[in-house]
Amino acid sequence: MTVRLSKLEQLIKGCKLHNVPLDPATGRPAYQQIAAELRDAIYSRELSPGDKLPSERELVERFGTAHGTVRQALEVLKREGLVVSAQGRGVFVHRQPLIHRYGSTRYLRDRRPTASRPYQAEAEREGQQADQHVLGVERVEPAADIATRLGVAEGEQVLVRRHLLLADTIPVATADSYYRTELAGGTALERTDRIEGGAHGYLVDALGLKLDHFTEELRVREPTAAEIDTLQLRTGEPVIRLLRTLYGSAGQPIQVSDHRLAADKYVLLYDVPA
Repeated sequence: MTVRLSKLEQLIKGCKLHNVPLDPATGRPAYQQIAAELRDAIYSRELSPGDKLPSERELVERFGTAHGTVRQALEVLKREGLVVSAQGRGVFVHRQPLIHRYGSTRYLRDRRPTASRPYQAEAEREGQQADQHVLGVERVEPAADIATRLGVAEGEQVLVRRHLLLADTIPVATADSYYRTELAGGTALERTDRIEGGAHGYLVDALGLKLDHFTEELRVREPTAAEIDTLQLRTGEPVIRLLRTLYGSAGQPIQVSDHRLAADKYVLLYDVPA
């Protein structure tokens, strides 16, 4: 009987029977191919945070390459923040937060503890300590893409609430939420106090709005200098820009949220009818 080993088992075994030969036809340097194999095992969670990588010798045998090539591959992963070295012990998968963001259900109250905010519930589901700082509240002229989605004229001011989201004290995302001033002005949305239960709950309970649906637009890109600084990103870490527009029962846009997510710290999940 043939037993198929998982990638993790193959990596740990590191023996010639389970070699995955490098492909010279790709034109990619060998160290990049090795880094890609290990990166895939980390992102797929076959190698979990805290797991020890196979030794340099085992990786040399597995990939049929030189020690220097393996070292180059490991240096790539270290620069990306995926692995760390422990003197005399080896190389380990870096422990960092991983948030599963349930895009289809995160705002449904029956899917989370009554008083919790959506992000808080998601982080705590992963066993992480969630924190959310209000960075500021102000009236601004929004960028064109925000104004279009919120349905305001060019040059019209709107209210924006800016947040920094952390998991186990590590920054994982920023979130700027925009509202028309005639809706949010003078309400708790314009104060810097934390809104218990989240803004969606406040829109319904305090402002009496009927919410209908939202749309989300995702784009993965390189971070700006400000995003690198705020999210403490390492070289090579991309960000996900997630633009979410919330609509009321009459089809009117109520809120536009501009999220910048550290891509290596998020899994985005959606439940889509077949």
